[in-house]
Amino acid sequence: MFLVCLSIDGDGEDYSDIIEEYERRGLHIRVIYGKENGGPGMARQRILETTQCDYLMYLDADDMLMPRAVEVLSRNIRVNDMDIVRSSMIREENLKNDKVIAQNVNTITWFHGKIYRVQYLRDINLSFLPGLRTDEDAYFNVIAWNCTAKRGELNEITYLWRFNENSITRSRNELTYFNSTCTDYIRSQVEGLKRLHEIKDGVQDALISATLQNLYYYYMKAKTTNVDLS
Repeated sequence: MFLVCLSIDGDGEDYSDIIEEYERRGLHIRVIYGKENGGPGMARQRILETTQCDYLMYLDADDMLMPRAVEVLSRNIRVNDMDIVRSSMIREENLKNDKVIAQNVNTITWFHGKIYRVQYLRDINLSFLPGLRTDEDAYFNVIAWNCTAKRGELNEITYLWRFNENSITRSRNELTYFNSTCTDYIRSQVEGLKRLHEIKDGVQDALISATLQNLYYYYMKAKTTNVDLS
């Protein structure tokens, strides 16, 4: 059975009319309420802790799945006995007040266009890192993707990342966003490698090298923009 879980992160809004409308259309919907706003990581964590489903996909509230997304991803992970499968996505950008669609690669770190086997996530005791209000996906996925050989990639586009000027990632200009989130990104990468090492008793040299390059880039950019990394 396909089940939609809504994790309401303490925003105080009443979504009952919308939920009832989609339930009348045939969707099975479960609502999980958080007492206070803990950020996207904690909202996702509540779903991971309580779901009874075999497989899990994450969808941000302002984004869209492509028409065959659930069918394509769920069939692939089941038929090929995978722990995690990632696909391609398209990204909506706002250029000179005109929204345009730009295709993106199927990146490892984002949640967009991925499906997970829930028991696998529980077997490695993977949870979201408390205190990260941004880049929670970078921490989660560097562990999820690199802890298993049973992982797959699809070229098919399953996810549309929509432009929302009020979202966490779009409400500020690039430099302002970087300055306010670079410490979260650095922490997500460092803590992700530490946790990966604990689970696997070692980390591949190529992954360490790539992570160090990312951290060096962020460190140098933070220094040039006077960000306090203490």
